[in-house]
Amino acid sequence: MKDTKKKNLEEFINKYKDYNLLDCLTYNSYRVKWSRDSYRTYDSISTTEMLWLIQDSNMEMVKRFYEDKMKQACSYGTEQHGKIEDYIKTWKISDTDVFKNFRLFTIKHSVTEMVSEWEYSLSYKELPKLTWTIDCICNIVGDKYIIDWKTTKNKRSFMSVKHKLQIAMYSILSWINKWWVVYLNAKWYEFKEVEDLDYYKLIVRDLMEYTNELYSQGKVNNLYNN
Repeated sequence: MKDTKKKNLEEFINKYKDYNLLDCLTYNSYRVKWSRDSYRTYDSISTTEMLWLIQDSNMEMVKRFYEDKMKQACSYGTEQHGKIEDYIKTWKISDTDVFKNFRLFTIKHSVTEMVSEWEYSLSYKELPKLTWTIDCICNIVGDKYIIDWKTTKNKRSFMSVKHKLQIAMYSILSWINKWWVVYLNAKWYEFKEVEDLDYYKLIVRDLMEYTNELYSQGKVNNLYNN
């Protein structure tokens, strides 16, 4: 498959030895967020499914040996995200400490006009619709920002390389260049920007091309048909 890889993407894979570039695109077609009882009306590939082409061997090991802890962390994050989403959509107040730090962040940084769980879709070459959902779009001191909420039980604000790729992809597809990743827990909040975002955009563009080539060559596994 070497001939279908793009230069920036190939150099990236070679740089991070724990990463492997898959040669088959697995995607979910008409289903929404992997739910079997929720469907889109159009054929689609999510940006997450595209990013799964870059397999992280460390994450595969974590999934294998720490599946229960991952499920607990995912459940906790979903619950906290839900409280933030409820506030943005309905002004419903929560009494959790994580929510209090969310409100502290929005007040101290003059965050206004928040829109939660904004869904995008667009066409790209031969691929079905590309889809993705952004946690929050807002105004901060007159500029439009995209915010990615990261909730944790621990004081941890580590941004993985694949997370940086995800943000670079969102930035390319949404045409919004200002980003904050906001980390929240019961004791504190912290926000970060992605350094070298332009570098990660180069990799993402190659990944989009590579995904299109796999799709056009029929090297896919559509779980909707399973």
